[in-house]
Amino acid sequence: MATFYEHTHTSTSLNEKYFNRSVLNDMSTVKLNSDNYDDTTLIDKEDVSKIQRMIKYTKLNSCNSVTYKKKEYGIGRFYPDRETKNIYGYQNIKTAIRRLVIDGKLKSLDLVNAHVNILNQLCDKYNVYHDSVKHYSDEDNRDVVLGSIMSEYSVDRGNAKKMMLIITFGGSFETWVSEQKMNKNVIPLQVVSDYYDEIQLIMNHFAINHFPGYTTAVKAMEVKMKKRKDAFRSALGLYLQDIESQIIMCLYDSICKKEIKVHSLIHDELIIDNCEIDMDELISEIKTKTSFDVLLESKPVTPSESDLKWFDAHKPFSEHLQRRNKGLTTNMRRIFYHTAKWYAVSLWVF
Repeated sequence: MATFYEHTHTSTSLNEKYFNRSVLNDMSTVKLNSDNYDDTTLIDKEDVSKIQRMIKYTKLNSCNSVTYKKKEYGIGRFYPDRETKNIYGYQNIKTAIRRLVIDGKLKSLDLVNAHVNILNQLCDKYNVYHDSVKHYSDEDNRDVVLGSIMSEYSVDRGNAKKMMLIITFGGSFETWVSEQKMNKNVIPLQVVSDYYDEIQLIMNHFAINHFPGYTTAVKAMEVKMKKRKDAFRSALGLYLQDIESQIIMCLYDSICKKEIKVHSLIHDELIIDNCEIDMDELISEIKTKTSFDVLLESKPVTPSESDLKWFDAHKPFSEHLQRRNKGLTTNMRRIFYHTAKWYAVSLWVF
């Protein structure tokens, strides 16, 4: 595999802090078999299981140590190490839950549009045809493309981005349509078709002949996949993810040298202390050490209004929340009783 950043991280252990732990407690006791419960919009059985495992390994100080490492083929992204059994944390729970639990106490550093930007620069560097990739990698053009997808298929921005990511990783428009449970007769926009055709050319012809170390990604996928064509389809995504990981570890090292705590590793994003940081300096360091220009975004990890409404929709189904509310009601009755009793005695005395 091509090395764009030399680092020594075969694994890394991070200490996650769960600030609003009551969110985890409330959602861990959601009764999924309740009448009117909809697990297509609310959390499902897998989500509840993950949350329960997070609680199991969380210490009294609301901290959880998670070790990240690459999969057995040694390239690609860092994932929680399955050998430790403690594999659930901020990386693999729903984004809304992560924002609710962190509750503005930390901030994120995110590589914006990472895979397409990496692919665009690889194609530039190694003289590979990539008009559609170049077009989509431009921030203004990307907004227009995503806006067109949102309008045409009545989806939000997240699902529009998911379509383009699926195609970048070797999937198809039809794969996305199936995931969205849409009518299978819908057709792709021309800009989507052009992008798909170009990715297929890069994936099946250009990458293996032009990108350094690409055969390592193909061989890794051949071990995992039964068919060679499936290995070729998946190798581009793995290759881009490995470069993404090298860039993220460069960012990780830069943050640690500034004595800023990293709390979690989420593929193309780091969760760090909520403090001031020089973004231009970080971007310059990444360019110097990896040769890649990156778009880096920093923002507090704070729940949105839609996150809060989504969380509230679980409340009628949470045993923990119902017990807590019952306890509050009982306490309020006790307070009212003792206050009234004290007031009556006061009037009698005076």
